[in-house]
Amino acid sequence: MACDDPTIFFFENLPAGAEYALTISGPSGEFSAAPDFTEGNTRIVVPLPTPPGTVTLPPAPGRAHGVSIVILFATSSTVKVEARCHGQSFCREVSAAAGEQVALIHALRMATN
Repeated sequence: MACDDPTIFFFENLPAGAEYALTISGPSGEFSAAPDFTEGNTRIVVPLPTPPGTVTLPPAPGRAHGVSIVILFATSSTVKVEARCHGQSFCREVSAAAGEQVALIHALRMATN
């Protein structure tokens, strides 16, 4: 199975209480990751735990939460980013040269009721 989902990815129709889980894996010491979770439209950014991290989605009918993931590469390497939420999955392998950074965005769209 290909691991090449888009850099901007939408998880759709999520109920309150759904769990979003994120894992970033790659060669030890060759990258660092800084994922942030934004709750609804409040624009309050809460750092996720050091990956792997899990966030339980708070209620926000018809609105969206977001996760921005910034990966900084210490050496030329490839990392694998995987996420899942309410039966939906994301997978992307990201490669970059030393000193580069790559950003990924996950939009978590909540169900309307």
